[in-house]
Amino acid sequence: MATTRLEMQQSSRTATKTKTKVTLAPVALQGLEILSLPVSALPDYISKAAESNPLLEVNYDDDLLAFSEMPNENAYEDMLASAEQNDDQPEPLIRPRGDAPLPGLAGDWDFSRIQDDCMETETLREYLQFQASCLDLSAAMLKLVDAVIEGISDDGYYTGDVGVVAFEHGAELASADEALRIVQGLQPAGVGARSLSECLELQVDERDPHRDALLCLVREHLGDLAENKLTVLAKALGVDMEDMLDMKRTVLEMNPRPGAAFYQKTDARYIIPDLIVRKLDTRLTVEVTGMMEKCLSLNSDYVSMLEGAGLDAEARGYLAEKREEADRLLRNLDHRSRTLERFGAFLVEKQFRFFLMGGGALSPMNMQQAADALGVHVSTISRTVQGKYVQTPWGTFPLKMFFTRSLPRTDSEGVGGGVSSFEIKKMIKAIVDEEDKEHPLSDAKITEVLNGRGVEIKRRTVAKYRESLGIEPQARRRWAVKPGIDD
Repeated sequence: MATTRLEMQQSSRTATKTKTKVTLAPVALQGLEILSLPVSALPDYISKAAESNPLLEVNYDDDLLAFSEMPNENAYEDMLASAEQNDDQPEPLIRPRGDAPLPGLAGDWDFSRIQDDCMETETLREYLQFQASCLDLSAAMLKLVDAVIEGISDDGYYTGDVGVVAFEHGAELASADEALRIVQGLQPAGVGARSLSECLELQVDERDPHRDALLCLVREHLGDLAENKLTVLAKALGVDMEDMLDMKRTVLEMNPRPGAAFYQKTDARYIIPDLIVRKLDTRLTVEVTGMMEKCLSLNSDYVSMLEGAGLDAEARGYLAEKREEADRLLRNLDHRSRTLERFGAFLVEKQFRFFLMGGGALSPMNMQQAADALGVHVSTISRTVQGKYVQTPWGTFPLKMFFTRSLPRTDSEGVGGGVSSFEIKKMIKAIVDEEDKEHPLSDAKITEVLNGRGVEIKRRTVAKYRESLGIEPQARRRWAVKPGIDD
């Protein structure tokens, strides 16, 4: 009997461990992928899909995939010739509205901007190499210096390894170290440093009366200086408070990124909103950008071939498969648009005050509320808002911004309610903006102010929100504004 009971228990445990494995169909997987795509990624996705499926036809005249006509090859030369002919003519102070573009140009292309963007600009490495070439260095040392310069980052720090430089050039390690010292002696001051403290150390003037104390300060006490512990620092460095304040000002005037002044072309990041909310008097309208009705369609010629006679079995099977893939893609694109449209309508209804008035009028909202309102799973809402933006009368915002925590709030009459984390962040920013700059508020004091306004919030939460706003802590705000003595 005992054996039978044991077998039953084992059988029960085995049954409990059994799990259901869910496998999503290809149409569902593609639907989730398309739903997650922001509108900026749709053109590339659609173009690739059309390349692999002859039944899909892309309309490049649609706004989503449209492109402007490029100017002809001789336009720039024509513009220069025209400019030379008009050199002797006085330039009008005010150009009449509606003047025609320069002859030879297609549309309103601004070739001067194109030329400026494409022009070569002196980089930090080129500037360093020019200075090194002016020094009286041997050919072997100049090669080592050039190798060190190749390891200089855009910020001006040396990110390479002098040991590797010595090995690759068959030189002594001492020679590679000397090459680094030569680079560190070039302009801008601080270039070639391997750490922040070394960067500031290289900027200490040899003629400074507090040179030794300054070197000790930047080498060993940057953390205390950041926290404005001036009394402690003055005692550790053996200087009086007046000298300590002068040293602090000197460090503040140093450049922690000596290479930042050189022009470095950065990648531009463009944001294309997926939703556009417009304000018409007291009404709000929602528009989904990148609607696919005109952008992508079925190729009528191939559809006629499939529906007609005369195709062999293999060709008909291939076209039928591609027709199914095309229909699936079109359905998923339509589902994405409808889901975004429904979410936009819910968002406008839920955050009506924000879209109508702007400012901090943002109501608390979570993804589960949106999922319940749309009748979908919360993961669908997560994919719907992922990497997407909404354009409003008050600016363009990420959709995720509208999902905010609700913290308790009690008004002056003792009536409870909720306040969003977004609104609390705006309150914290306003409190810091209005504080006495010479005596900035601590996180505890900001918490007291918010509690006094009926917001039930902890100091840890205030610190987290302050950091997310990019606001420095109390000591650093006090340090950045005016030198003073720590409490």
